[in-house]
Amino acid sequence: MNWPSKREVWTLAERLMNSIFEAIRRIDELAPEFPGEWVEARDKTMEGLQVGDYMERLVIHSQQHRYELVSVRAAIGRSRPTDPGDTDPNTNELYARTWYQWRLLEAFLRRAEMVSELIGLNDEDLDRKPSPELVAGNERSIREVCEHVLRVQKWIMSGVEDGISAYRNQTFL
Repeated sequence: MNWPSKREVWTLAERLMNSIFEAIRRIDELAPEFPGEWVEARDKTMEGLQVGDYMERLVIHSQQHRYELVSVRAAIGRSRPTDPGDTDPNTNELYARTWYQWRLLEAFLRRAEMVSELIGLNDEDLDRKPSPELVAGNERSIREVCEHVLRVQKWIMSGVEDGISAYRNQTFL
């Protein structure tokens, strides 16, 4: 099957995600104090907004433009499908062929939620283990949990790659 290229789509997605991680990291390095710097610190070269205003814009800016992308997709006939049985109006192919991409997005969102649990920690926190009486059988450190997630992801990827390869290499009589 000759699929259309998605290289630029994934490159753009990666650029968007890397840029937000860079912004989050830089703001965390600056560590604005609340309420002082959050409320009183103002930009002197642009709009004179408070630091908190800029950070609020960082939060809502992507959300606003997500809705713009929804609108543009609809306008170009590429709305997000609501069911794998839906048909792409441009190609008349079932969305089931690309339904896995929506599942991947769910994996990405869940990982982002997991990563949000790292916010506010310091490097020493990564290796601290909880007291056994406070956890039900899980005495792993934060780093150990994250390393486990990375190992399991490697295992999952191996299974996906091996499964697809085996399926594509089988001969049908």
